[in-house]
Amino acid sequence: MIIEIDKDLQDLFPRYLEARRRDIKTMRDLVDVPDLAALASMGHKISGNAGAYGLADYGKLAKSLEERAKAAEV
Repeated sequence: MIIEIDKDLQDLFPRYLEARRRDIKTMRDLVDVPDLAALASMGHKISGNAGAYGLADYGKLAKSLEERAKAAEV
């Protein structure tokens, strides 16, 4: 997979990926609890910043997570 990252963000990309790896573990834990509000919040945050790092598909998945968590909260 080839991704295009804004040159101003290239130095930050490794830290971004590491943070998202930690988020995935956290999200798994939140599913087990379950804490749907926290899942929705994480999905919202990730969907908002993934595109800047060339990860548009990841952002779409995060947006879906946000929407599903919000729908399940009701």
